[in-house]
Amino acid sequence: MQLLADNKYAVSEIPSQLLENAHAVVRYDYLKFETKGDHKGTKTFKYAITILNENGLYYTHVTVPYDKDHKLVSFVGKIYDANGTLIKVLDAAEDIIDMSNIPFGTLFTDSRVKIADMLVAKFPFTIEVEYIQKVKDLLFFPTFLFQPNNETSVEQSIFEIVIPEGSSFRFKEFNFEGKLDSIKEGKVLRYIWTETNLNAFEDEVYSFPFDKSLSRIITTANTVNFYNYIGKISTWEEFGKWVSRINDVDRELPLELKTEINELVKNASTELEKIQLIYKYVQSNTRYVNISYNIGGLRPQPPSTVYHLGYGDCKALTMYTMELLKIAGIKSHYTLVKSGNSNTDIHISLPSFQFNHAILCVPQAEDTIWLECTSQTLPFGFLGSFTDDRHVLLITEKGGKIAKTSFYGVNDNKRFMTAEIDLQKSGDADAKLSFHYKGLEYDKVDFDQLIEAGNSYQKDWLYESLELSSFTITELEFKEDRKIVPEANITMNLDIKSFLASGSHTLYFRPNMSLKWLNIPAIDSNRKTNLYFEDDYQDSISIVYTVPYGAEIDYLPSDKNETSDFGEYHCYFERLEKKVFRYTRSLKIHKGNYPPEKFNEYVAFVRKVVKADKELVILKKT
Repeated sequence: MQLLADNKYAVSEIPSQLLENAHAVVRYDYLKFETKGDHKGTKTFKYAITILNENGLYYTHVTVPYDKDHKLVSFVGKIYDANGTLIKVLDAAEDIIDMSNIPFGTLFTDSRVKIADMLVAKFPFTIEVEYIQKVKDLLFFPTFLFQPNNETSVEQSIFEIVIPEGSSFRFKEFNFEGKLDSIKEGKVLRYIWTETNLNAFEDEVYSFPFDKSLSRIITTANTVNFYNYIGKISTWEEFGKWVSRINDVDRELPLELKTEINELVKNASTELEKIQLIYKYVQSNTRYVNISYNIGGLRPQPPSTVYHLGYGDCKALTMYTMELLKIAGIKSHYTLVKSGNSNTDIHISLPSFQFNHAILCVPQAEDTIWLECTSQTLPFGFLGSFTDDRHVLLITEKGGKIAKTSFYGVNDNKRFMTAEIDLQKSGDADAKLSFHYKGLEYDKVDFDQLIEAGNSYQKDWLYESLELSSFTITELEFKEDRKIVPEANITMNLDIKSFLASGSHTLYFRPNMSLKWLNIPAIDSNRKTNLYFEDDYQDSISIVYTVPYGAEIDYLPSDKNETSDFGEYHCYFERLEKKVFRYTRSLKIHKGNYPPEKFNEYVAFVRKVVKADKELVILKKT
């Protein structure tokens, strides 16, 4: 393996194609992970990045986390100017800060972090960082990203794993087009992946999340020894059995709590009602606090601890809820999930620890109920975009079992508005509006928290959200239906100023007063990436307009119907009375991943929708 020499940091040595679309260039990036077969290992990191402009400055804030299981052996930082001349070596006492690494909401953690800001007044410049970690327990084999993001090009990136002869590990490559070398040297095996000359690229609108399109490798052990919890994890079944041993804490609950739960559910007529009552009890009597100290990062607190303290992390609250359900005779499964709001998912073909969260699975005869046990406000059985539509691992008596969480389709994710608007000859309008949100549309505006926030905050939110130039809210009501697919309604009365524009003989206005298309993409015949829509959704509005005294309807636009692979758009004008008409508009977008050549078809569809949305209704003054 040949690393780039230290004298190759002159910016003039960077190939010209790597400067295009780039804010920074990785000159080299090297991670070596070596294990001697004793469930311990060493990680050696070394990288050099040339910062081209201020948009690449985030690389200069260098953070190196560590804890008792990841001991930091050394940390060295150097800075070079545009000519590749060394201008600074970090001083451990003056330039490097050592502090506790406590994420928001965390109560206990033994994590610490070394921090250095490697700034230079003049662009471009290069930073070089090298550090070594001794790893105590090899639960987490490395994941390596050959290109950090789309705004950074890469000259050379190398990932190496060294294991003893006779040992094994598993890996999965994604978008990797480089070279893999497997070398036997004495009693060790070396696996070396190399990528070179990876160009930066534009983050195209509506593209697949760029981190999923970059070259990367996930690796995992076949056996683990984590705090002396030894197990095989080469299959999901084995992995689940190992997690069960980690979760083997004292689950006995106090007698008074058992009595309280039995009293709580004694009049419930169905099992579903019992589950709802117990979930509400957990929400009302506990709160979430992150605990990631020692084995506590993976092992739940005992349920009795949660009961006495009134708090716990996702693992503890999930197990606590599971044990409360058990009191009521209801079976459930502790469940591991990879959470995140971008349809994050695990790679089911590579059994390994890919999870960052725990939820509860409650099997039912006709369907499965999923419970998010860390939220005090989320509706019963609703996961939202944080954990919906992805593979999870149920921890059952027989080991791990892959399942999939709830999918919210186009009929689940809706937003629609109905309104009655009385137009005034002055140009003002009196309006009665009702907004309805369902499923992931409910989730997008955090309705569970908005309801709790109170009337003053709700009004402020509406004044910022409604696309009207000048209006006053005279009446307001928020309601929600906390079903498994929740719904919410906002009803309000408004006084709207200058709703109508006036000509010498006409009044005119745009009937689509809401749900406008905000981002209109441009034609792009050179698009490189797929067109991607994360969720199905449906928007619609229905408004009844009453024309004022002293005016009459002169022109209503024609109806519009547009269909495409991406969705549907419909717009109708219906005359109800001489001075009354109804405007109806609906838009449905399909979840999907479309090839780049379909992008301009999508743009054409959007432009037709935008053109229809901009059409005016004209009134004649009489």
